[in-house]
Amino acid sequence: MAAYTEHTFSGTHVDINYAESDGDGPALVIAHGFSGRWQGHIPYMDLLDDWHVYAVDQAGHGKSGTRDGTYKLVDFAD
Repeated sequence: MAAYTEHTFSGTHVDINYAESDGDGPALVIAHGFSGRWQGHIPYMDLLDDWHVYAVDQAGHGKSGTRDGTYKLVDFAD
């Protein structure tokens, strides 16, 4: 089982919370769908020991900040 450390990235529009694994392999970014948070990925993140995993809380979810305006799919890329 990998260990995860939570961090905050200060983005242009909102602060984003993410968890980082202690794996030493290639980087792999995981983003949840709507109404989720990074912890929802734990069941299969534990199978990714050969990867350095970054699991993101999207804006308005988990510990990430909220943003002004809408939460349409195109808005998450911003």
